[in-house]
Amino acid sequence: MPIFAILICLGCFAAALFQLDHYLPQLPERMAIRFDLDGKPNGWMSKDGFAVYYLCLLAFVVGAFVAVGTLATKLPARFLSIPHRDYWLAPERRAESLRYLKEFHLWTGAFAGLFIVGMMEMVFKINLNDIPRLDNRLFYTATGAFCFSVLVAVLIVCWRFKKPAEKI
Repeated sequence: MPIFAILICLGCFAAALFQLDHYLPQLPERMAIRFDLDGKPNGWMSKDGFAVYYLCLLAFVVGAFVAVGTLATKLPARFLSIPHRDYWLAPERRAESLRYLKEFHLWTGAFAGLFIVGMMEMVFKINLNDIPRLDNRLFYTATGAFCFSVLVAVLIVCWRFKKPAEKI
């Protein structure tokens, strides 16, 4: 059991609750939550609505990854999309392959949760300014890093489930 990934997922919720407790009293009643390409706000929400949105988004995203990883262990092989599925889900390898997929999804949920918490930290700090404005460099750097980590994760899964060596 990947206890560290579970702790990260739980830590994301603790961090979100800490952020809300810390920032909500300081924020304006109407928060900028969406920004155009120049970093100017073009979408607004009440701070209470934002708090609900934040917690629901975090719960949905992290929960979806955990649920998919858990459901994968219960689904027939035809519903799982991994390279060389017939080989890796053969009875003698199925348990280990499914354990790997469950752990992989848990880690993916943990990283997605960290990304959401980081993005929301940015939104909170933007809204503490007199004139809210998104720093596009920071946003694109963080988003690029997250997209790169997703690409690496996909490559790791492809490598893990690569075609087995032919026996002579």
